Amino acid sequence: MSVYAETLRPSLNTAPADTGTMASRMKNMWHSLVNRIWSRDPEVMYGTGSPGTLPTKNLKLEPLQPEAICSYSGPGGGIAALDEELRNGLRPPAATSGYSSSRRDYANLEHPVAGSRNWCQKHDCAYGTAVSLYDQPISHQQPQGEPVADVFAISVHPNSCVMALADGVGWGEKPRLAARCAVRGCMEFIHQELYQPPRSHKHALLDTYTVTRVLLRSLRRAQELILEKEGTMTTLCVGMVCQLLVPDGNRGWAFVTVNVGDSLAYVYSPTTGKVREVTVGSHIRDRDMRDAGGVLGPADGVNPDLENLTCSLTTIAAGDMVFLTSDGVSDNFDPVVLRQAKPIATSRTPPEQTALPTMELPSMTQAQRQDWQVQKMAEVLNGNLPSEDDRTARRVCAALVEFAVRYTHIKRQLLEAPDVVHLSELPRDERQRVRSTLEEELRKTSGKLDHAAVVAFKVQQFEGSLDSATTMQHHARVSKMMEDLDNL
Repeated sequence: MSVYAETLRPSLNTAPADTGTMASRMKNMWHSLVNRIWSRDPEVMYGTGSPGTLPTKNLKLEPLQPEAICSYSGPGGGIAALDEELRNGLRPPAATSGYSSSRRDYANLEHPVAGSRNWCQKHDCAYGTAVSLYDQPISHQQPQGEPVADVFAISVHPNSCVMALADGVGWGEKPRLAARCAVRGCMEFIHQELYQPPRSHKHALLDTYTVTRVLLRSLRRAQELILEKEGTMTTLCVGMVCQLLVPDGNRGWAFVTVNVGDSLAYVYSPTTGKVREVTVGSHIRDRDMRDAGGVLGPADGVNPDLENLTCSLTTIAAGDMVFLTSDGVSDNFDPVVLRQAKPIATSRTPPEQTALPTMELPSMTQAQRQDWQVQKMAEVLNGNLPSEDDRTARRVCAALVEFAVRYTHIKRQLLEAPDVVHLSELPRDERQRVRSTLEEELRKTSGKLDHAAVVAFKVQQFEGSLDSATTMQHHARVSKMMEDLDNL
């Protein structure tokens, strides 16, 4: 129906003037139906990863072109820094800030990682960033919670893109190690299976079911590497954009994701101005922001927790933006976190959410909160990407992270106040008063302090290098914004 609607749409841009006859009324009805089909969001299909519960729709794909266009990972070198980290031992956080590593360190690796020797090739169409939203007391040289334990990687090929994002659970070197292992393990496995002969030859006739199975199996390699390198626990979301053999109406691409935990995947369509979540099936219960929902690593000492493991599929169009986020980004678009709503309490609702100040706020179910969240994301992206020149993956990352930074600003100010920083030096009664006042103010204040990461890709086909005059123009337009975010 969608292909037929596409064919008819140019002749139905305006409704007929004469509506007095039955034929005209029927034509009006058909005009309305076609436009509803045309503007309808593509379906998101998902399953739990078991053989009988994978996404039911199986789409044929164009053969993958293995040439590497660009690859980028971070922060601090991301998956390219893993060997050096393990070789030198886990160093104190002061020496390993997310932005302390030189770009040159990972631009010419001795041995390729997931098929690339250069993991510093960030570009407007393929970009990622990670920052800390935590407070930085005046006596500290860096924010709390260093190093940043969110890790991302993206690898672009002529007619496909592989991207992954992990959020190490907790603070410190071990969670970051787990996140780096997870992203590197899955990226290397996908490269070996789909892009590197002789294994890639067996997937010459490719479909979305095969890609889903490869992404699922990549989680096993991620888990093995975490245990092998003695990391702790992490979430993981891995996604792959592939070109369809037969377009689905105006959508010529598929976006396949597999995730465990609360690292999520989204699609932003500039033509409709909408954002939709692809990993929506991973929300198996009411959101508890203290619980990721699932993790890789030794959750019970050896095995991962795959409770919310989800495989998802949707179709997308050229020019759409696909992006993965850690919960430090996605949660800061939640209406409850932004103090725009209060949750309908369940047995799993965190006490700090049910104890919100008694202001007039609408009550929202989990589903309503998710709808509000993607609408807010769309509002922010539409406002920051008004023209075609602005619609880049780099700008998507900047807009989302800048929003999270802005709405957590007051929380950081409260925690960086002199009385709070020197709390232990105050008399007991004064200490109790300051602590009580701080807790009350924090409850009233919007935002969630966390590490925040996003990696994004603008869907398109490439025929050569990404180095061009257009690239330099885009870079100049947004470089100052990204430098400001990096400095945060």
